[in-house]
Amino acid sequence: TPTAVRAAALSEPLPGNLLVSLTNPSGADAYAISYYTYLVVFQDLANPYAARTLAALLWWIIHDGQALSAPQGHTVLPMKTVAAVEVRLKQLRLHGLPLLR
Repeated sequence: TPTAVRAAALSEPLPGNLLVSLTNPSGADAYAISYYTYLVVFQDLANPYAARTLAALLWWIIHDGQALSAPQGHTVLPMKTVAAVEVRLKQLRLHGLPLLR
């Protein structure tokens, strides 16, 4: 259930690189086989349109887009995950300049 998957996500610490295994998590109510979906994105992008569009899309996914998760049977990201992803998204650059503030 989404609640058990969320419990798995909340039971494990999230390192700065965001790589974490949610297989057999420590939480008592946590689902045993849970996972995050990852995207690999270059940190310094060169195409202005693509860079701004990608940054805006990723920001939307972890914020407003979360409203679409539950109706689709998916888990809403825990706030600790959103905060950690925000930090990483704010590291995106366009020719060395920040894309998000």
